[in-house]
Amino acid sequence: MATVDSYNWKIFDFVDAAENHPLCVLTGYLFERADLFSHFDIPHEKFWKFVATIETAYHADLPFHNAVHATDVLHCIAHLAQLDKISNVIGEAELLCIYIAAIVHDVDHPGVGNNFLSTTYDVRAILYNDKSILENHHLATAFSFMSRPELDFLGQLPRPEFKQMRETVIEMVLATDLSQHFGLLASFKNKIAQTFDPKESREDRIILLKILMKCADVSNPTKEWNICFRWCKLVLEEFMRQGDMEKSLGLPVSPFMDRENVNVPSSQIGFMDYVLLPLFEAVNKYTEVPHILGTLQANRDHW
Repeated sequence: MATVDSYNWKIFDFVDAAENHPLCVLTGYLFERADLFSHFDIPHEKFWKFVATIETAYHADLPFHNAVHATDVLHCIAHLAQLDKISNVIGEAELLCIYIAAIVHDVDHPGVGNNFLSTTYDVRAILYNDKSILENHHLATAFSFMSRPELDFLGQLPRPEFKQMRETVIEMVLATDLSQHFGLLASFKNKIAQTFDPKESREDRIILLKILMKCADVSNPTKEWNICFRWCKLVLEEFMRQGDMEKSLGLPVSPFMDRENVNVPSSQIGFMDYVLLPLFEAVNKYTEVPHILGTLQANRDHW
């Protein structure tokens, strides 16, 4: 764990070192380092059972949306939370929310997107009325686990504290729905251009946490090339599998998901230009992140 604070942490080497339980190992390390066990009087046995249950509920057979991705997002958001201007406005309560949101944000992901679930009239689409289907499912799955007595590692929290934690985690995970991206980014940009005080304002603090969650979730193309390219191959394979399913069902193939007709450099540059660059440029106006923007631009040039 000596290099864990590096933005370009060797995540895939860590997976091997952690004997394929990277989410458990990194979560425990971060909770211990931040003294969250002591601060919130967290019972170790329930904590480890909860995190292990979450890790197991990620589908290991998926190329991308698996426990390694959750570990990567956890690492990235922990890194962002250490930036000076951000670390000065968050305390133990926010760190607790950040870590929980990261580890649960894609739990039980089926490997297909919201549009596929809606189009195929999946039971989860029916349950959540086609609104942020996956994100609602991840949250419901995680809090259902947490409601079990043997996994309820936060049951000792006073009800108001637990309620606030739950509200924050819900806001953060729902923010990972890409359909909410441009609205959230516009709100953040408007805030930082006027009055933005996340230390004193809970509303501003929630916006900041949501932006951090978004950044971490889509951070792969901002990592050094060898890490970026490996993640790219994994997410594209998952996309192609959805495309294959759509073909087999006689459905139109979703954009960028047809393995017989995809321009990888063009799709990556488009994602960088329309999603990533505006997002990280906005963050850079709040707290400078040249190490992220520089690598993102270098990777864009590489493509």
